[in-house]
Amino acid sequence: QTVHHESATFLSRIYHDRRHQTKDKDQVTLTQALVEHRFICPYCWESITMLLDVSVEDQRYVEDCEVCCNPIGLRFRAVNGEVVEFDAEQIP
Repeated sequence: QTVHHESATFLSRIYHDRRHQTKDKDQVTLTQALVEHRFICPYCWESITMLLDVSVEDQRYVEDCEVCCNPIGLRFRAVNGEVVEFDAEQIP
């Protein structure tokens, strides 16, 4: 499954969104499990950071570099809320 986020602003809003919502009698807690991960862009070789959702163990998706805007293929694995494998590659 490929997911493409148009802007880092969207992710930043999610990252800072730690709140409680009440619906009728049930209280729902919304906590995002996002971690900031620094790596080198495979196109422009700049050091960049992206927010990774570590609540799902294995993920693959495409995210644009914040410096050169090229699409980066991201693949990572998370265990207990920590990134244990990470790969960023050019999209052919």
